[in-house]
Amino acid sequence: DDAYLYLMPRRAWAAVLNRCLADGSACCPTQRALYKGLRLLGAIATDETRGTATKAKWIDGHTVRALWLIRDEVRRLLEQRGKDEST
Repeated sequence: DDAYLYLMPRRAWAAVLNRCLADGSACCPTQRALYKGLRLLGAIATDETRGTATKAKWIDGHTVRALWLIRDEVRRLLEQRGKDEST
């Protein structure tokens, strides 16, 4: 939708790990560290009642646990990263 990007938690973390390995990073974040970083950046909507980084989302007739990335915040962070890399 217009407000959020919905990601499957394990696939999102696997993508981060693959990127770390492709970049030759010596260490990659744990799944918990990834979620904490996203929370600190204000880029993720969390389930405050459960205290989790995932929230329930109705998709194709089923309720699934998904990461709810805040679309505008992700866009802002990507734009900032682009500015930082060009300087």
